[in-house]
Amino acid sequence: MSGLINRLRDWWLGADRTQKTVSIFGTAFLVALLGFTVYFAGRPRFQPVFSGLSPADQGLVVDELNKLGMPVEFNSQGAVLVPADRVAEARMRLAMSDKLPAAGPQGMEILEGINSFSTPGQEREKIKAAKEGELARSISTLEGVRSALVHISFGKDSPFSEETIEPSAVVNITESTGSGLTAMQGKAIARLVQNAVPGLKAQNVSVVNSSGRLVFDGQEEASPENVATRKIEAEIAEAKRRESDLQRRLDLAFGPGNTVAMVQVKLDMDAVSEERRETQLGDKKVAEQTKETMSGSTPNPTGGVSGLDANSPALAPAAGGSGDAGTRYQSETVSNKYPSTESIQQIRRAAGELTGMTLTVISNSDVIKDPAPIQSILDSYLGSYNDQPGFTASVQSVPFDTTTSKAQEKAAAAAAGTQMTQQIVSVLPVAALLMVGFMVSKAISKMPGRHLTMALPTGGAVRVPAGVANDSDMPEIPGRRTVQDLAKTEPEVAEALTAMGVDTIDETVDVEAIRQRIDIPLEQIKKLAKDKPQMIAALLKSWIMEERR
Repeated sequence: MSGLINRLRDWWLGADRTQKTVSIFGTAFLVALLGFTVYFAGRPRFQPVFSGLSPADQGLVVDELNKLGMPVEFNSQGAVLVPADRVAEARMRLAMSDKLPAAGPQGMEILEGINSFSTPGQEREKIKAAKEGELARSISTLEGVRSALVHISFGKDSPFSEETIEPSAVVNITESTGSGLTAMQGKAIARLVQNAVPGLKAQNVSVVNSSGRLVFDGQEEASPENVATRKIEAEIAEAKRRESDLQRRLDLAFGPGNTVAMVQVKLDMDAVSEERRETQLGDKKVAEQTKETMSGSTPNPTGGVSGLDANSPALAPAAGGSGDAGTRYQSETVSNKYPSTESIQQIRRAAGELTGMTLTVISNSDVIKDPAPIQSILDSYLGSYNDQPGFTASVQSVPFDTTTSKAQEKAAAAAAGTQMTQQIVSVLPVAALLMVGFMVSKAISKMPGRHLTMALPTGGAVRVPAGVANDSDMPEIPGRRTVQDLAKTEPEVAEALTAMGVDTIDETVDVEAIRQRIDIPLEQIKKLAKDKPQMIAALLKSWIMEERR
């Protein structure tokens, strides 16, 4: 590595201005190309998952995708973009979280288009569309409703009854994922529309969902068929609610996927009204007395009574009297009674009373060996209904089929492998560029240099052509002289400088100054030890032998 750096440095010192400029811009371009390649290779290709959204819907979708940890982009045209390989996943996860955008109709902003040139017919239609849009927006805010469309007919008012047309309305509902509108919710939607349109009767309002099912029909609201349908829908909705609640408790206790809860309920949809009368008697008796008295006289004239037979026994004169008779009647009754207080209580029971419920849980016998805890949870869930007829709870243990889960694991592994392959393919351009750069640097390291650089003792440098044969081919350095030239006049100093590895010296340097700074005998000994070590070894051996004597 150091050799390559030295070669590059030598090449840089020997290059002219044009070569240096080209090299700098070429290196910068290569680095920029590598950076752009890495950026675009690592950046996924984005495709729109939704287009033409309103700012509100666009913000909701972007916020939800950010919460899901998915890379997302958006633009001013109302488009939301995600990686091309995750478009289907984005739509699926938005649907599961009930965040699919629904471009609702316009509301009161339609009225801004009314001007002095609008005809009465256009004004009526725009007012109608504005009211429909506002109602649709209000209905879309209800729980379980993803979008709504409202169609209103204001009818026709006429002095002739046969030409009068009553107002009517139809509401088209798109339900949220996993939810179904009940008859009560449909009735609430119909009541909202009815109160918003003057003269609209409940019997002329219909609510239909996206699958064509009538959620509310005003004309059949009181029919037996509709009552039966409402009963079935209410039982299904209540069973689904209780089933979800029970499944959540079982998942917390035994883990998800180890139990399956099923709930069936029976509801009494008859509204019952009953009246209770209670009479309470007092403690003390109360005496009651009744007295009747009757008195009077019956005249009997001589000539009799006109119009009646004188021989009638009822008008016959009393015996022993000549004409006057008197009658008196007197009756007296005494009774004792207890005072009483009567109270009346009216009770109304709403429709939907729970009359029966069946709980069934299927557990995985490979994981849950003892079903007793599950049975205990079911008994506590029934609560006060546990001992009543029509309320049962049971547990069934069977081994679960894991074929689907294994298939899902294989699909996930295959998807992970595909993603890894895509990542490898995206890195290939970067690897190719790195390989090209390595080959270029290798070629530069093998390229013979055009010049050699020699460092000077003063800190400077001089360029020397490559391939010089000997020192005689070396260019002359201004202001310098060689040690060989010095050896002609000062052999001892030249020999010491040669031992130190110095080849040239400045012409301005005084030889006497060099002699004072260098230990010439020592340097001569070092040079001799380097050139003729045997001689130095023999000399040292002789000194040692002399010291021993």
